[in-house]
Amino acid sequence: MYIRKQPSGSTAATAAESRRGRGNYEVSGDFESIPPIKPSALFDKPFYFKFGRYGYKPTGNVLRSRDGKKRVQLLAPTFVHGARQVEAALLFPKSRRDEYGLPNGQPTIMFERYIMRRMNFRRLEVRLDSVQIDFGDLEVCNASQSDSIDFEDRMRQVEKLHDEAIKFPSVIRNLLEEHRALLQSDLALSTQAEKIVRDLMSEAERAAPDYNIDYVPGTDVMEPLADIMGGPLISEPIPMALISPDDVDIRLREAAKWRRFAAARGPESAAFRRRVRDAYDSTCIVCGIRLPVNSHCRVPGVDSAHILPWATYDMELTSNGLCLCKMHHWAFDQRLIVITFENGQYSTTLTDRAREAFGSEAIATLETVTGPIPQSRLPKSPEHWPRPQFLAELYCQTDS
Repeated sequence: MYIRKQPSGSTAATAAESRRGRGNYEVSGDFESIPPIKPSALFDKPFYFKFGRYGYKPTGNVLRSRDGKKRVQLLAPTFVHGARQVEAALLFPKSRRDEYGLPNGQPTIMFERYIMRRMNFRRLEVRLDSVQIDFGDLEVCNASQSDSIDFEDRMRQVEKLHDEAIKFPSVIRNLLEEHRALLQSDLALSTQAEKIVRDLMSEAERAAPDYNIDYVPGTDVMEPLADIMGGPLISEPIPMALISPDDVDIRLREAAKWRRFAAARGPESAAFRRRVRDAYDSTCIVCGIRLPVNSHCRVPGVDSAHILPWATYDMELTSNGLCLCKMHHWAFDQRLIVITFENGQYSTTLTDRAREAFGSEAIATLETVTGPIPQSRLPKSPEHWPRPQFLAELYCQTDS
């Protein structure tokens, strides 16, 4: 047994004449139990949907016979359709009910660019005054693609986001906590739940550059939220004090791990990355290339690298950061180039390590960025310039 969306017409004229193209939802098939349950056994009993550990919630939806059809209807105009409640609970962008003119291509799930075509029942219990429904697979589609989503798997992902809300920036954290409160309440999900999903999508779009996430507006917000949440789960590297000074390669490797660890520490680190990019106007201190976020590129082409990320320093100081393009971030982490401060001048130097590692062509490319660093590449405010003692300590740590 399942709830399915009935087609609303295949041409513009048919769609306009048939409920303005808005297909109804119906219950079809018998539920395979002993004995089987027919749709007629569900008539006039309010539907309750199970949303994971939050249990069964009223929906304000009911099955009624209309014109010989078994149609899902609302008990009152204040309720929203069960399919929309399922979407909001699972943090899906809002679908559409008019499939006329439905777009095609991937991804399937985009805001008002797909339909919830079918919701299969996994468990069904018909009571005297209600119907309790557990969902199995959900089928979503656009004009050319169809995807199957396991309801319980997706619900567990939502619960994980609720559990880890503290690891998100404050606005996202508050939205997730509000979403959880709605699922915990005894009331049917309303348009407020849909608004929360829209707000989460907007916040994910805003936060994407700070986490180097390429989030396409209007698409499923689960993946970018998982990316934002995933950073703080990275295990802490080996403390530098525990590594022998003779193990130079290990020290270099762990120093790079500490910088990546610091870059993935959650909201505080995201704010640090934004501050460093803003201070440098998204310009690489080594080569001078400017690669900002814009309407055509949602992920910056420069990184905010920590100089000294370990816990004995204030890791979120802008003066403990460098703005580096992807190539020179790699070269900095691998100690192929070093940035130093002597006699009031910042400089970039190619190391012996680079000369031993690569041939003449690579060396010639790297050498083009060596020498004094123009002051125009530094932040406007001298207090945000790389702190010389941090640079000195970095190379003391890796050379010792």
